Amino acid sequence: MVAHLPTTAALRRRHVSVTLRPAVAVAGLVAASFAARLAAVLGRDVQRYLPDEYLYGLLARSIAEGHGARVLGESVALPTMLQPIITAPTWIYGDPEIAFRLTQCANAAAMSLGAVVVYLLARELGIRDWTAVRVVGV
Repeated sequence: MVAHLPTTAALRRRHVSVTLRPAVAVAGLVAASFAARLAAVLGRDVQRYLPDEYLYGLLARSIAEGHGARVLGESVALPTMLQPIITAPTWIYGDPEIAFRLTQCANAAAMSLGAVVVYLLARELGIRDWTAVRVVGV
């Protein structure tokens, strides 16, 4: 008895072609990076503040409470106000734990979105689509 092998045309009909665009691949890398970073930071039980993290947290809380840029009740004028201004909304609930976790989420997102900037810069330099995706993955 001879087994019948499928013809080449039959094999082609069964083959499902998935075309992945480079932008979709970069979005997948960003999502995977965000998930990995978020899993890593949310697993920390103890907050380990460096002096600038503590200072930024106090500034963010003061801005969120409507007191302006104050640290321990004293007005301050610092050139580095971007982080406290961006993280001020995390203090809406007034709970330091929630603010800390939301800030971690925002930082993980910001770091992951850096891949988009790298991809766009690579494309601007004339690097081909998939090579630019590989640059992002490095």
